[in-house]
Amino acid sequence: MSKLIIIRGPSGAGKSAVAKDLFKQVTRPTALIERDYYMFMFKTGSDTKVPNKELLESNILICLNHDFDVIFEGNFKIDTHKQLLDRLFAAHPHDNYIFYLDVSLAESLRRHNTRSEKIISEEK
Repeated sequence: MSKLIIIRGPSGAGKSAVAKDLFKQVTRPTALIERDYYMFMFKTGSDTKVPNKELLESNILICLNHDFDVIFEGNFKIDTHKQLLDRLFAAHPHDNYIFYLDVSLAESLRRHNTRSEKIISEEK
C-alpha cells in the first residue's frame, strides 16, 4: 500500500532539504510534491482565487491511487489546510506519516540570510 509522508514546519526549517534527501533514498515509486511550487505557479491579480489546494489534493491522490508513495512538504498551518488534510486522510486512511520540523524564529531568519534569494526578512 502506498504511503503518504507529510513534512511541514516554518520557513527555513529544512523541510525541502529533508524531503529531497528522503526522495533520493527511496526504493519504491515515489512522488515528491512541494507546496511552494503550487503556491507560486500562478500569476494573477490580487483578488483572483487560485486552485492551488485543489491541485495539491488532486495530484497527491492520483499518485497514491497509482501506488506511488508521496512525500508532501510545505509550510502550511493545520487550520488553513485542515479540509485538504481531512480529505486526503479520508481517501487514504492508512500509512500516513506526519512530521513537523520546528526551528526558532531566530534560526529561521539566520537560515534565510544564507540564501541567495531573500524571501523573508526580519521586518516581514
